[in-house]
Amino acid sequence: MYAQKFGAERFEAISERLCAVGKGEGIQFSFGGNTGLTRDSHRLLWFAGQREAEGVAKREGADGVIGGLQTRVAEQLFRAYFEEEKNITDLKVLVEAGVGAGLDRETVKKLLDEDVGAQEVDLEAKTAARRLVSGVPYISVQGKCHVEGADEPEVFIDIFEKVKAEQKD
Repeated sequence: MYAQKFGAERFEAISERLCAVGKGEGIQFSFGGNTGLTRDSHRLLWFAGQREAEGVAKREGADGVIGGLQTRVAEQLFRAYFEEEKNITDLKVLVEAGVGAGLDRETVKKLLDEDVGAQEVDLEAKTAARRLVSGVPYISVQGKCHVEGADEPEVFIDIFEKVKAEQKD
């Protein structure tokens, strides 16, 4: 799948870099996971962000968990897909990701059953399409410089230096 999207040579370079960096962070990348329409995954992430903003399901780090609720959901989804080769369009996988991040099982099931957050996620997707975003991650620095997809650290350094130089002017 990735070789078709990026080309075999580019995918090999990307996967080698990801595996090397991941290994240093304790992440064992595997690229055999199934994917499809990720709208429900994005709805779960959206919901976690809403709950986080409301102050619900926060953990203060006493149990060693770092990051907000939305970050923890993203980490659960990434682990399921990139390490465990699970299908993150499967509702059972999504429920487990939400629960693993600290959300209540019944709340996550209800969210996914009722299409909560669908309009918001669809609007974000339309906005991204208007901006011609076609890859993730999509990072915007001060609304001026944009990086799409997994890019080299040098690209970010160049952007930060450009932004810093513009601020001096």
